Amino acid sequence: MSDIIGRHLSLWQVGYAAGTNRDYNMNFSLATPFDMTESRENSHLSPEHNGLVSAVERIVTQRLQGQTAGHGIDHIQRVVRNALQIQADAGGNLLVILLAAWLHDVGDAKFCDGVERSAQFSHEILTDLQVPPFTIEQVVHIVDNISFRKAVDPAALSHEAHIVQDADRLDALGAIGIVRTIEYGASCGQPFFDPDSDVATSRTGVGHFYQKLFKLVGLLNTSAARRIAHQREQFMRDFLQQYFAECDYHSRSIVPIESQPARQDRR
Repeated sequence: MSDIIGRHLSLWQVGYAAGTNRDYNMNFSLATPFDMTESRENSHLSPEHNGLVSAVERIVTQRLQGQTAGHGIDHIQRVVRNALQIQADAGGNLLVILLAAWLHDVGDAKFCDGVERSAQFSHEILTDLQVPPFTIEQVVHIVDNISFRKAVDPAALSHEAHIVQDADRLDALGAIGIVRTIEYGASCGQPFFDPDSDVATSRTGVGHFYQKLFKLVGLLNTSAARRIAHQREQFMRDFLQQYFAECDYHSRSIVPIESQPARQDRR
């Protein structure tokens, strides 16, 4: 962590780092490949909360070490950045947003034998860090309910959950979305495209674009996220047009999927 963030670590946190009985190896080093200093300070986290977010960052970085396939620590870092950008426009409890953004994939089913454990691990981590129960409840509810797969009614989610959900979905779009789709497909032997299959049902990278990714803009909760998402989606459509042209798939055209009406901001 940078020197500024390092100075924000309270005696309580340093003491806890030395005494934890979990297997997290809670070493609050001042070196990290991802510096959130400026963003956190400009968003007015208290020194104690800054230290707490730093502690969670450290734990998640260690937990996800070596994980790739589009769901590694680089994904988490981008989601955190997206969340900060959206929160600057939409407001919301910054501490809850940052904790949930860092923890939202800490126990992803893809790396836990098909069992989603992010909510469980989030609860354990925050409890060990002596976070107040009400804050833990807020964060765990977000982590447990923002996935595309669960399709939870947005009315049942908090404003902070809307922000973290949007931040996560933005990372599935644009150039990063293309790279993540290819990375994940390569990790599980899934082809990027099968010219003999129907993109609406095929288990391919292109199928994933149509079955999920091109639906995301209509599912976003905040205007800040939608402004970013429209450009990213168009980039993906342009990429597919170019890909089909280079592969001589002239019969294929990018027919826009029926878009859902954009959600109205809830704050």
